Amino acid sequence: MCRIRPGEPDDAGALAAFLRQEVPPEVVSMTVVGCPGFEIHVRQTLCAAARGSRSTFWVAEHGGTVAGVAELRWMAGALFLNHLFVTPSHQGQGLGSRLLWYSINGLVDWSRAGSMQLALDVLEQNRRARRWYQQLGLTQAHSRRWLLRKRPLDDRPGGRRWSVDGWAQAEVMQQALGFSEFHLHSSTGTYRVGRLGDHLYRTRDARLMEDPIALGALAELDAERDLLCIANEDGLTDQRAQGQTVARSLRLAAPVGVVLQRLARRLRWPAAA
Repeated sequence: MCRIRPGEPDDAGALAAFLRQEVPPEVVSMTVVGCPGFEIHVRQTLCAAARGSRSTFWVAEHGGTVAGVAELRWMAGALFLNHLFVTPSHQGQGLGSRLLWYSINGLVDWSRAGSMQLALDVLEQNRRARRWYQQLGLTQAHSRRWLLRKRPLDDRPGGRRWSVDGWAQAEVMQQALGFSEFHLHSSTGTYRVGRLGDHLYRTRDARLMEDPIALGALAELDAERDLLCIANEDGLTDQRAQGQTVARSLRLAAPVGVVLQRLARRLRWPAAA
């Protein structure tokens, strides 16, 4: 039987290694999990959780090794499930249900669960996970395409018509963790842009893909980076969709109360436990 408990700062190394192994290899380098400072990030998240942060890890361990991990956090007024992984040898035993149950109850009072939403992203090709979440009542809100635009992002000359906010702080974070974020302002828009490792920019704003000033700015800031845009499918035009589709993900969501009720039934626990 696996023991389930809240994550602690000393778990950071084991959790970082576990997540690097479990995140699909085709996308791990396109997330913070693949960045060199991810273990530091996990440790700081766990330290903040001990001080009341509304973000939490729950760990399942068997024989002193990690068998499963759940990470849940608040995002835009909803609970967002960042990660939920169980090793193949422990799947089919209710461990994922227990991890999700404990992580939700660690952040939400049952009496308030009915008014809240649980959301998550799952890769389209992960049919097993999609079926499991659907059985818990989560339904698709929208889909996203992961578009990779190779460098050079833009090679048209021109005067500087852009600026950045938060660059100094981003540089400190980039050096410490290997990922960071800043805001880019062009004459036609403002964009939130991340950096992952030493090879990739990332944005969720598809407008950037058709903004030559913004693309030129990114090329000037670092000409060695490609650009990953994770964009809602319904907001993509032909111009915005330029690039290689490397993945698709689905945003699933449901009321927290519905998910807890279905988890309780699966686990054969009282709903108000």
